Amino acid sequence: DSHLITKCLWRFIFGHSLYQLLALMLTLSFGIEWLDIPDEESDHDENGRNLQHLTVVFNVFVWMQVFNEVNARKVNNDR
Repeated sequence: DSHLITKCLWRFIFGHSLYQLLALMLTLSFGIEWLDIPDEESDHDENGRNLQHLTVVFNVFVWMQVFNEVNARKVNNDR
């Protein structure tokens, strides 16, 4: 019998998950230094979070979802 999610599809799922997790964690950890985001008190919310930095992290997440959707159009090594 045929499986709904093939080994190739599992590889794509785990590969993109690891890539996305790594990219988001690096952006969250080092984004302020890498992107020269100002770290002023006026950019922070009441909990002390830098809103401009978190906006960049969110945008990275959204763009990775868009590219994942484009890349996920073909399944099982279709060309």
